[in-house]
Amino acid sequence: MKILELLPKGARQIRYIHPHYEYEEDDEGNVIGEYCINEDTCTNVWYDCISKVHNTKRAIYYRRRTNELAKDDVRKYSYDIAINNQNEETWDSKYCRYVRVRRLGRRVMFIYDEQHMKKIWLKAKRKLDLDEANRKRKVLKLTPDLNEFSLTDIEREIGERMKEAKSLLQSTADYTDVPSYEDHYREREEITDEYNSQ
Repeated sequence: MKILELLPKGARQIRYIHPHYEYEEDDEGNVIGEYCINEDTCTNVWYDCISKVHNTKRAIYYRRRTNELAKDDVRKYSYDIAINNQNEETWDSKYCRYVRVRRLGRRVMFIYDEQHMKKIWLKAKRKLDLDEANRKRKVLKLTPDLNEFSLTDIEREIGERMKEAKSLLQSTADYTDVPSYEDHYREREEITDEYNSQ
């Protein structure tokens, strides 16, 4: 099969056993709690796959029944690893996991890839630093320095603006060519009378 050629060299397949849950209900039928029935036999992906790949640097994969289940697993475990790595302040921490999760058909692969995971970690840290800088910048913009005004400064400003408004009104009143409001209204009345008479 050609799909087997795409698997990483030396990859080891494990059997995936899905956990089964039972729910505790009260007298009214509401769920109180849940517990795993096959906790001893089900596959603990974090310890059985991710930690082993991180320690041994050897790829591990398992198969799911459908492509959708495989996509969900890839999405879930990629997110879990990214969140685990982002919680660490430095990349060289012993708690970071250098495991990349990929999908090949119905197979979910865990591959040791330190460069890729470091790139994701740096991108997330840059974004957090930018968000922090933007938050600080917004705080500075929202709290400007308050200048205290005296009452005399405000009165002087109002007086100057009133003088400017009066001079502007006087300069426009000097024009005799401008018809008054009453003349304009009379002209409109004559025009409407002529139109209605026809």
